[in-house]
Order: sequence, then C-alpha cells, then structure tokens
Amino acid sequence: MLVDWCDRSAFAEQHLPQDVVYLARLFGEAVASSAGAGDGVHCEIGGDEVGVLFGLDGDFAHACRTALEAAARVERALGTLGDRLEREFGGAARFTVVVHAGHAAVGDIGFQDAQRLMAVGAATDTAKRLRARAAELGLRFIVSSAVIDGAAAKIASDDAQCVELAAAGGPTVAYAMSSTTGAFRSAVVESAILP
Repeated sequence: MLVDWCDRSAFAEQHLPQDVVYLARLFGEAVASSAGAGDGVHCEIGGDEVGVLFGLDGDFAHACRTALEAAARVERALGTLGDRLEREFGGAARFTVVVHAGHAAVGDIGFQDAQRLMAVGAATDTAKRLRARAAELGLRFIVSSAVIDGAAAKIASDDAQCVELAAAGGPTVAYAMSSTTGAFRSAVVESAILP
C-alpha cells in the first residue's frame, strides 16, 4: 500500500517549514498506526509518502484481505487528520491511497540505528505508476485487480471506475473509487469484508 500526500508542495508554499514537518509527522503516524493495526509492516515514510507491506509472514489471500481492511482504517485515520488540519490550518490536505500486490524483493537497508525496510521490484514500480495515475486523475483510492482477486472479493462500490496501465508483463487493471469503506464484498461469502 502506498499512501501519498498529494498536495504537500502546495501546503509548503503557504506554511512555515516547521508546519510541513509537523503535518508530515502526523501523516506518517496516522497511516503507519492504522495500517499496522493489522498485519501491515511499516516500510518507508517519506515527507509525502508512506509505504506499507503486507504478507511478509502469511499467505497471499490473507495479505490481500488485510490490505483492503487496512485501506479502510487508513481512510478513517486520514479523515480524522483532515478534520484536524481544517481546525489548525483552515484547510484539508489531499491524500491518495494505492493498494497493489505482487512480487518484490524486501530487505533492510541502512546502517546501525538508521536501518529501514525497503521493497523493490515490479510490484513496487507498478504501485508507484498507479499512484502517479491516481494523482493525474485526481483519484482518492485505487486498488489493483491483483488485490481484489487475491482477496477473493468483488467490488460493491457504485462509483468504481476501471483504470488500465500498460506494463512489461501485460496490462495492470485497477479500480478507482471515492471510498474504500464498504467498497468490497467477499466473493466466497456474501458479507462485507470491510466495515
């Protein structure tokens, strides 16, 4: 899962540098704590992006279901953060959440206390391309068919739109929507897999 603070540059132009650092910290904490409440492993926090990995210790289907559940928690956390920003700064920030699945090499990089987990490979490249496409189209949430199929889910959202990306291994199909809450139902059991 990649969560992007889309308008960080615009925020930085209108606020003090310490306000940008403050908001980046709140953003990173909101995403990492809500996504990590499941099986998510915090991967990387940048000033305007948080990456979270799922499935490092479990099976693919479980990782996909957990990622969809985490996306709903992240959505709620970002909503709360948006309300706080409205009160403190007079405006909300714009965020995009991308959920994609695939193979990647994962390992620790850095030295001594400055180590962090890093993921690289086709899956991370595709997720970043989906993030760029979502930002270009002004989309809030984009979930790849790899995750939906892996979770044995089907789309229950009325506003989902199909987005395709050309890729070396074939096209990547994803679905954009305004909210992840209640957007998916289990294809195995007819019950909502998200709150």
